Amino acid sequence: APAAEIGQVMSAVLCLTSRRGTRAQSIDTSWAEARVALADPDRLLRLLADLDKDRLPAERVEWARRLCAATDSAAELTPERLLPLSHGAAALCEWVLAVCAYHDAHVEAEPRRLDLEAARASLEEVARRNRVTCDRLDVLDRRKTALQERLATATAEKASFEEACATRAAQVRRAQRLVASLYVEGGRWTATRRKLKRERRQLAAGAAAAAAFAAYAGPLCATSRADLLSGAWPLDIFPRAATTEVVSILSGPARQIAWRSEGLIDSRSLENAAIAERSPRYPLLVDPHLQATAWLAARHRSCLVRVAQDGVGAVHRIRAALEARSPLLIEGVDTEPSVELMPLLYRHHTPRRGGRLVLRLGGADFALSDAAAVGPVFLRTQQSDPHFAPGVQSHLALIDFAVDEHGLEAQFLESLLAAQAAPLASRRAHLESELLHREEEHRQLEGRLLESLASADGALLDDELVARAEAVPAAKATLEAAAGAAKDAEAEVGAIHDVNRTAARRVAITFSLMAEMHRVCPYYLFALDAFRSVVDSSVAAWQRQSYPSESREGEDSKGGVPDGAKVESNSQGEDSTRSVEDSAPGASTVADAAEEGARAEDVSAREECDDAGKQRARGDKLGGASGASCTMGHRRGRSLCECVGWATYAFAAAALPEQQRLAFAAHLALRLASAAGGLTREALEDFVLGPRALATEPQPEALAWLPEAAWLAVQRLAQSMATLRDLPRRVCEETDAWRDWFETEEAEMAALPHGICNLEALLIVRAMRLDRLAPATRAWVEEVLGQRYAAPLPDDLEAQLAHASPAAPLLLLLSPGAD
Repeated sequence: APAAEIGQVMSAVLCLTSRRGTRAQSIDTSWAEARVALADPDRLLRLLADLDKDRLPAERVEWARRLCAATDSAAELTPERLLPLSHGAAALCEWVLAVCAYHDAHVEAEPRRLDLEAARASLEEVARRNRVTCDRLDVLDRRKTALQERLATATAEKASFEEACATRAAQVRRAQRLVASLYVEGGRWTATRRKLKRERRQLAAGAAAAAAFAAYAGPLCATSRADLLSGAWPLDIFPRAATTEVVSILSGPARQIAWRSEGLIDSRSLENAAIAERSPRYPLLVDPHLQATAWLAARHRSCLVRVAQDGVGAVHRIRAALEARSPLLIEGVDTEPSVELMPLLYRHHTPRRGGRLVLRLGGADFALSDAAAVGPVFLRTQQSDPHFAPGVQSHLALIDFAVDEHGLEAQFLESLLAAQAAPLASRRAHLESELLHREEEHRQLEGRLLESLASADGALLDDELVARAEAVPAAKATLEAAAGAAKDAEAEVGAIHDVNRTAARRVAITFSLMAEMHRVCPYYLFALDAFRSVVDSSVAAWQRQSYPSESREGEDSKGGVPDGAKVESNSQGEDSTRSVEDSAPGASTVADAAEEGARAEDVSAREECDDAGKQRARGDKLGGASGASCTMGHRRGRSLCECVGWATYAFAAAALPEQQRLAFAAHLALRLASAAGGLTREALEDFVLGPRALATEPQPEALAWLPEAAWLAVQRLAQSMATLRDLPRRVCEETDAWRDWFETEEAEMAALPHGICNLEALLIVRAMRLDRLAPATRAWVEEVLGQRYAAPLPDDLEAQLAHASPAAPLLLLLSPGAD
């Protein structure tokens, strides 16, 4: 091994010549590494010669200096000290010390060098600027004369520059207006974009659900349609993402408003109209109440061609309507379409030359330019429960237009609104149309603005573009104002609907019962138009009785009675029926019944209104004005309900024999109780049809006095009525009291244990004392509806004859023995 001094020198050399980026502590300075370096002298000399002394890390220099520095055991390494040991080591030591000295000098002189370079650069910049300034002075001297000559021209151009400045200022103002307008719409556009993204994700599912609904839901009732869309059916037919109302997918708001103006008020009717318009098959309308016929007549007006399928010259008239492309309604399709119409309805077109289609009707060919070259075609059956062959549904779109209770309630609410507040109804319709117009206007302005922004090629400050940008917020403000006015009008309409809802529900339930009477006997067929005329007459009578000064002004503007047949039955108790298809009652009879109903409530209502007026006069002191107004509204609603309810009942009961009128009144009262939530559907079915469930508990021996059928009925009643859930337990625990009541001759007049009364008492009589059901029902009807509903209905033949006419004949159906 060499001397330690030689090893220290080689360690310092290795430290200074190692690769850049290596820390001094990490450098291998062992003698083995030194031997490797000394083994290649040329490489070592190149390392020494190529050393970047200016960028040498201070850490390595300090490390090399410590290796050569003096220690407690050895003196400082110098070339003179190493010369006796090795000339090469002495030369390397001198090199190391020179590098350290250079580094110290470099560190000390670096700031001065940098200052010198900066001073030189500054001097050069000053010299350059001086040259530039001199050059510019020369140029300015040369331009001085030219500028003096151009002074006159510049003065003349001053005006043009000022005009340009004004133009720029106007552009700045337009830019500010554009930015302000776009800023107002930016947030809404962002929200709309998110909404459209969400709707786009559900678009396919919604379209599939709407298409399937339009294809298959036509024959279904409202409840089945709701179950179909909500997934209540066991078959997963519709996608779960299709939660949007199908009517909004199949039609737009404008079309829905048009349908409402044409007489389709309830949601199911709107669905039927959407299906009829969107279905690629010809619609076959099940229209027992002629609602679809009235809609088509209002929609197409005088253009609608109505042809009876089996009428004389039907094929000729159908062909003429097809040639004129007129709307066509084929009536009387009760079982299946005529064989002669099969090619048209089933679209059996034969292609011929020239791209034309040939349709064979009635044994003759009929040329079409294309398959859609005919007007809308509709088929109609007036049967309420038709039966068609399976192939009919595959070629025609079967749509059930029969109205249900909810639809009737909505329609009668609108009728009552038109009768009581016609200006409000007109204002609401006008506001709806205006709101739709404003929405369309805003949508068009917004579309034109976005199109202009997308196609603008740098010219964003165009006057037309700025005007469009400002028109959008203005249209939005107008739209919001129209929406607010429509909302206020809808609130007013809702308040009137709340007052009239009880009357509308009662009228709807009455007609539903009348529509079901054909199951008792085929003679009982009541037309909806005739029933509506009864309602209109009764409302007019109620208004004359309640507001004589207001109604007297409009008496002369009332329309006449619709054409049809008026039928009365005898009151001798024999089975007789009434056919009122497309009929209307005598106006006097309806008005008399309505005025009688109005007078029954008028005295108490006026007294209550007087009390409410006094309370309203004291409203500032007591704060009860709103409560009095609400109370008056409910009293008016009850008065209207009683008036219209009695008139419609009298209209229906006039065609019934005496023994069926009580049953009809009882059904009406039960349906009203069921609609109010006081009677479950199961209890109603048990009351009409009797208990249909097996006993869950054996009859105790203590109840041996009770027939087994009555015990079964008691248990079934407890299952269907929550308020009578513990009835079997009560009967078992209080056997004596219940037995005393059961053995009473007139059980319906005796008080039940625990104070049970009203509807519950009637249900118990139905279950335990079936023999007393008729008098119990009569007493309950008198208590719930009034005594006149249970009393015989007098027949005024003279009044009927006075208002009979060739358009409304009087038909009397007399049984044997009737005078």
